[in-house]
Amino acid sequence: EQLSALALELESTMEGDGRVVGVVGDAGIGKSRLCFEFAEHCRGRDIRVFEARVLAHGKATPFQPVLELLRDYFGIRPKEPVDSSRSRVHDRLSTLPVEEHFALVLLEFLGLGDPQRPAPKLDPKVRKTQLLDFVRTLVRSGPRDTSTVVIVEDLHWIDSASEEFVEAMADAVVGTKTLLVVNFRPGFVGPFMQRSHYRQISMPPLGPAQANALLRDHLGSDASLALLTRNIIE
Repeated sequence: EQLSALALELESTMEGDGRVVGVVGDAGIGKSRLCFEFAEHCRGRDIRVFEARVLAHGKATPFQPVLELLRDYFGIRPKEPVDSSRSRVHDRLSTLPVEEHFALVLLEFLGLGDPQRPAPKLDPKVRKTQLLDFVRTLVRSGPRDTSTVVIVEDLHWIDSASEEFVEAMADAVVGTKTLLVVNFRPGFVGPFMQRSHYRQISMPPLGPAQANALLRDHLGSDASLALLTRNIIE
């Protein structure tokens, strides 16, 4: 049911009606598995998927999911020579409407700064504003002939700086073919949830009958398992 709901939002996005979808559920309920299956479904349709996961210590690690998303977008690989990564970033930027000096700012942000061409010294607020504008540009400059899916997991751990980037993406998807999917535990609240293009999918726990059926599939139906099955369900 939840996978079908995501697929329905994807269909709307493919028509140029970009959406934001929040998947909410308790720890261990299957949010990540749902997002994994949806990402595979999208890749099976040749839809580009970009992914990031907020780490458990995310609030103490500013921009961690933003860096992860941008590295995924530019195809930066961990063990790749820095020069190769820089070249890839420059190649991608050449297709986007960004100012020349911003390339140096972005490379420094990505940990790929060139000592021969250092980034201009900017006030941190100015730098953040430029990076936020760039994220909006990325979303709005997506391919017109196919959709793009961005998945950010475990938003309940996100730091305030990264949350601004999620908000920027949430606003930028309007009128595009980009679908932003986020997941989080109950209790997390973000301003993007008030947007008219936001949809929420809840993941309730299995009911007793469903839990019984699942355990029967795995363990069998021998009478000696009745107490064990009941204890596992509880």
